[in-house]
Amino acid sequence: MPVLSRDEVVSKTARASAVQSGPKKMQTDPGLRRLVPLNGGEHVYLRHPITGKSPKYRVGSEQFINALVELGDQWRPQLLIELKELGWSEVYDALEAR
Repeated sequence: MPVLSRDEVVSKTARASAVQSGPKKMQTDPGLRRLVPLNGGEHVYLRHPITGKSPKYRVGSEQFINALVELGDQWRPQLLIELKELGWSEVYDALEAR
């Protein structure tokens, strides 16, 4: 009986779904919300599209605004839409100004 490699043991479905998860999925999925509000909108998780990490920030803090700016122009349109939907006009204005 031949010895199967690890890739041969895992089904095609499992391999395909593994490719669609994790940080790479976060980079390419336009439907994924980047901002996850917490505590009635007082704090927020920012899903980072490159690292896949989701650090927690206080809404309106300088650290939060800097993190949004660091994501760059590629993610700015989506972030502006989400900020508007969440009603965070102060953060929206601060991001637009930079």
